[in-house]
Amino acid sequence: MRLVTLDRDGTTAAAVISDGGAAVANDGGSPAYPDVGALLAAGEEGMEKAREALSRGAAEEYEESALRRPVLNPGAVVCVGLNYKRLRQ
Repeated sequence: MRLVTLDRDGTTAAAVISDGGAAVANDGGSPAYPDVGALLAAGEEGMEKAREALSRGAAEEYEESALRRPVLNPGAVVCVGLNYKRLRQ
């Protein structure tokens, strides 16, 4: 199962990619989650909506330009650089 965040005419939605198309994780006809991060944060409920979308199949075509970063509001990002030569003093 490939989870993605799609741009849908100015709004975003968590979706599942299958068979050359995308199926949005819906909640009563509207997107249930704005991005993959929200879907994963919902736990088992979010994964169940993703599985339901996958079982429905590809509902809409998408272009690669519609793909957004999976988590739109990641919070803190911590990076450590270890790929440098250590200088002796």
